Amino acid sequence: MKQLSGLDASFLYMETPTTYGHVSGLGIYTRPNPAFDPYRIVRERFGSMVGHVEPFRRRVVEVPFGLDHPYWVDDPHFDLDYHVRQIGLAPPGNDEQLADQVARIIGRQMDRTHPLWEVYVIEGLADGRWALLTKFHHATVDGAAGVIIAATHPIMSGPAVDRLKNSPAVEVVVTNTLPLSDEQRFDKLTCLSIAPLLSQAIREVFEDGSVTKMFDGQA
Repeated sequence: MKQLSGLDASFLYMETPTTYGHVSGLGIYTRPNPAFDPYRIVRERFGSMVGHVEPFRRRVVEVPFGLDHPYWVDDPHFDLDYHVRQIGLAPPGNDEQLADQVARIIGRQMDRTHPLWEVYVIEGLADGRWALLTKFHHATVDGAAGVIIAATHPIMSGPAVDRLKNSPAVEVVVTNTLPLSDEQRFDKLTCLSIAPLLSQAIREVFEDGSVTKMFDGQA
């Protein structure tokens, strides 16, 4: 159990029947191959983070009579299928249809009896494309206690290592584009090699292939 700060709680207090406290993002993607299943990939990815990123599994509990700020508690009835949903557009799946669907979803207030985040995989777009719509409440994302930091070039200068060790981040992901000494490595650090990615990209370019293949099975 953790109490919301005054700032985080203010994002809840500001809500009215016509004013919402959530933020949304929309991305439109091309399938790497006809058999690609975006819903399965997205569900697996978000499902794998639920146990590691605290905001994904906690919901709001109000204090009786509003005498104090609400609290975050783990949702004992957490249901991943409630949070990661699949929607299909009717043919022809044009931009106007997508906009209408997105507007309906964004225009709904979030249910506070559940953790305050939703993800929608929208299929049926023209040319075999699909869309990913995310919807997170400000109180959840601004007060996130567990985050994942990703950096392309790990420049660990000055007090950076100590700050990252003591940060609320659950994982720090970097690439090996710059060398890291033993003193710069710590438990939460994951270092990814870019060599396989570069070699595959070069091969695809010289063989007149598509770099999209490199992300087969990725969301």
